Amino acid sequence: MDLIKLLEEIDNGAQAEIISDRKPLELVSSLSKQRNLEVPLGQLICELGGGAHEILRSKHKRNTLFMALKTEQRNEISECISESDIFNFRLTVDKKLALHRLFSVEDRSSLSDDTTIDNSKIVGVSPKYGLFEHQSKALIECKTYLDSENPQVMLHMPTGSGKTRTSMHLIARYLNQSPNTLIVWLVAGKELCEQAANEFEESWSYLGERPIPLIKLWSDKSGIHSKYTNTMSVRNNAPTEVDFQESPWPLELKDGVIIASLDSLRSLMSTWEPSDRHVRRSSVSLIIFDEAHQSVAPTYRTVIETLQSPSQPYTKLIGLTATPGRKHYGGSSDGNNELVKLFGNQFVQLKIEGYTSPVDYLVENGYLAKLEKEKLTIVNQNFSTEELASFNKSISASMDVPDDILKILGYSATRNLQIVERVERLVMEEGHKRVLVFSPSVEAAIILSNICKCIGINSSFVHASSTDRDSVIRKYKANDDEARVIFNYGVLTTGFDAPKTSAVVIARPTTSLVLLNQMAGRAIRGHLVGGNNDAILITVVDIEIPVLVEPVAQFHAFDESWRINNNG
Repeated sequence: MDLIKLLEEIDNGAQAEIISDRKPLELVSSLSKQRNLEVPLGQLICELGGGAHEILRSKHKRNTLFMALKTEQRNEISECISESDIFNFRLTVDKKLALHRLFSVEDRSSLSDDTTIDNSKIVGVSPKYGLFEHQSKALIECKTYLDSENPQVMLHMPTGSGKTRTSMHLIARYLNQSPNTLIVWLVAGKELCEQAANEFEESWSYLGERPIPLIKLWSDKSGIHSKYTNTMSVRNNAPTEVDFQESPWPLELKDGVIIASLDSLRSLMSTWEPSDRHVRRSSVSLIIFDEAHQSVAPTYRTVIETLQSPSQPYTKLIGLTATPGRKHYGGSSDGNNELVKLFGNQFVQLKIEGYTSPVDYLVENGYLAKLEKEKLTIVNQNFSTEELASFNKSISASMDVPDDILKILGYSATRNLQIVERVERLVMEEGHKRVLVFSPSVEAAIILSNICKCIGINSSFVHASSTDRDSVIRKYKANDDEARVIFNYGVLTTGFDAPKTSAVVIARPTTSLVLLNQMAGRAIRGHLVGGNNDAILITVVDIEIPVLVEPVAQFHAFDESWRINNNG
């Protein structure tokens, strides 16, 4: 039996039950009629249902499918799993594999990929990695603050200008000057953790003076790479494999770099005894908080406070961000004061002599792409006056566009048709090879991807729970000449470095300057850093939804908060 074929053949009610909503099917029906397309319905239902593995794993979805099958098909299932009652049985590993074989679902363990995934938590890093002049100046200024009596500073550099590389040089200098010290790099999300870890391994192999452990503390890391043991055997004071097996942060750890997701570290800290917490904190001499505008959130602020020494010598703290504030359209700057205070009222902003804004210099000299901005205005969405009034009220009462409104926009046939047509022109007529679309919902990302496939575009989708997320991203980053489009929801705003991206479509409206900057930043890598000379940023504009601000205005949106607290 073929699961995809069965999902296409079962009745509409069962299809809607498996995906928990009838609206996606209605939207696809409307779009396919307007474009005269034959959308593979079985594949679409499978993806909307979470994928073949999820449909067979979930008892509700599995039983919905089984109930819609013919008697002889249900008998075949019963024989396959050796169960008389196929609606009530324990899904053991053997039965799961049997169902996968019966329904022609590929076993994940048999999947191969050209790229080897290093899923280790601990690796040892042993000692051609330079800085541009503007990065070097920012580094020196930051180091001056960190060497002062108040060793805290916020580093503000535009997206794409190299704040991670600049920070890695700072880390290397700090480690080389301090033979026994522990640095903690904090950030939210595994993509940013992965990016920081890869960048540190590369930078330290060129800049480092001794082998040190790199500890990866985020959700999908486990075990100890053999490289750790081979490298660290020369260090008498390094924790052993047994130490790391007992705790991902052993008490014996006094030298190295920890890259941690905030949620994983917060969870680990909750298991520490007060005395052990003190021992670990006393070894930390520098904290780097990436995407530092998040640092004053109560749960994340607690992580910093747990790691910082309350007395001298003070633990040094540096924040990295392209948006040094938490401002939304129409919002007050008052909410930024806490962030300013956390970093000691000390602020390093990328400055270029002769330029009002560093963005202009970076574009002119090829560090950032020359960005063409376009508004894709959506018309005739047929929202009633009452609906529009409700949208405006909800947005005004929220810090951002609420999820329920995003989902409504994602179900608009008119809106989706215009997005598909614009993506089609980007790839088929304008020659863009890497296009990234920020969708308003998971369902919209899946549907738009499938519609584009039907018109001959190599498209994929990713969201927080998509099972092939890593594979999709690796293929998108591949150094080939095939045009690829990713529709995504809720991911790829940060920690996603794909310099070849030359077109970004923001179809997810937001009032957050921070989120807008992050989405726009995916398309602005210049040719000097492996990107493009030119790029295009398309903002989908819905009726009375705020539009994207200018990149220069974004970069300077938070200047006033820091200027006031720094006395000019």
